[in-house]
Amino acid sequence: MTRVVLALAVWLFLCPTAWAAPLTYDEAVSGDLSSATPSPTLLAFGIGVNSVLGSLYSGVQASDFDAFAFTIPAGGTLTAISYAFTLDPKEGETVAGASWGFDAGNTGLPAELGVVAIDLFGPSPLALFGGPLPQGPGLYGFYNFAHESTPGLGWTSPYRIDFVVREQATGVSAPPALLLLAAGLAGLARARRR
Repeated sequence: MTRVVLALAVWLFLCPTAWAAPLTYDEAVSGDLSSATPSPTLLAFGIGVNSVLGSLYSGVQASDFDAFAFTIPAGGTLTAISYAFTLDPKEGETVAGASWGFDAGNTGLPAELGVVAIDLFGPSPLALFGGPLPQGPGLYGFYNFAHESTPGLGWTSPYRIDFVVREQATGVSAPPALLLLAAGLAGLARARRR
């Protein structure tokens, strides 16, 4: 009995807690993100850096807005969001901006967790939504809802948004807690033998 308990304790200590792998969604591969809010596109984020790659454009005839929803898994915490972009303006373009909203529950407007306006002529990457972070497990919406451009002109802006999801801190992490439990069971088994 003691050998079985010790073998179980060693196995539990050496095998880390199973988490979903981080996700990468690329519009060029997986399809254009809808502009609808609440978003029909639902992404399941894992522990680590989850990335969404896409492209926005603003023009005289049409514009492209992106929206998506994502889940943070049980035991995970969203700790940071960064936005990296490039800008391909039409000749003479002097104004280029994109506004993004962040909400709990994928509800669409209003964005109760925050709104950010990004100057696409400005520096990249940017840290976004530091105020409402961290956020725990649950469903969230993230959407582009406004563009700015010079009248009669336009721009295209590929982007990459990284969502950093970390394991929630607990009093005792799973492997040491399981090792402690196994040691206690081994002690009980030994006491029972005596």
